[in-house]
Amino acid sequence: MLGLTGMGTYVSLETYVYWIDPSGGPIIQIARGSSSAFTAERRSADYNSWFAWSQDIKALSDGLSNKAEASALSSLDAKVSTIDGKVSTQATSITNLQTTVGGHTASIQSQQQSIDGLKSRATLKLQSGNLIGGVGIENDSKTVDFIIQANKFAIAPPSNAAAGSVAPKYAFVYQPTATTLPNGTVVPAGLYLDNASIGYINAEKINASSLSAISANLGTLTTLKDPTKPNGARMVITGSLTTVYDDNNVARIRLGIW
Repeated sequence: MLGLTGMGTYVSLETYVYWIDPSGGPIIQIARGSSSAFTAERRSADYNSWFAWSQDIKALSDGLSNKAEASALSSLDAKVSTIDGKVSTQATSITNLQTTVGGHTASIQSQQQSIDGLKSRATLKLQSGNLIGGVGIENDSKTVDFIIQANKFAIAPPSNAAAGSVAPKYAFVYQPTATTLPNGTVVPAGLYLDNASIGYINAEKINASSLSAISANLGTLTTLKDPTKPNGARMVITGSLTTVYDDNNVARIRLGIW
């Protein structure tokens, strides 16, 4: 009759009237169910009507076909033990946030760990359904490892809050799988940089639309008439010899020493 769900068969109704008319403030009603965890509240809108009931998340969840749950857990643990005559110490902090609606669960777990004064580790794990990603860093007093699990990783400069919403400009973007843009363009997997200054490059293959160099030491230079026909018309420069081939892969001109 009161328009409530998840409150049990009976409720106690408390009414609080603090003012003689609505101009001073609303009338407040609180409904309490069979458990103290089930409570709801509503306020008067005017002389003859009420605003909708507001219920706690537990009561709302019980009244829905798709259950809703939320939890936040935090734990801190420190241990000192002796194993084979050696003292071992370990401190661990874990924080877990989780929500569930209609059988779909998403969680965030952060963990920090210090072991024997020699090793430290921190992880951030994000899970939605069966998909897991996150960040981990570890220092074992010899090396520091930093690992990221993500479909895309990028670095952008800080933003100015006063400037409002501005699309970030990434210094570089790494994606382990191919991505299809809204216009249908397929961007292959790889590392993408707009600008880079590199002292030395060791590469098996370089594909560039434009290449500028002050000097170059080349073993063999091949220029193609048609890039899709590597054995078609072309010019090949090797050491002191230049050879020109026709469309049928026949050498027509040789210039130099051979």
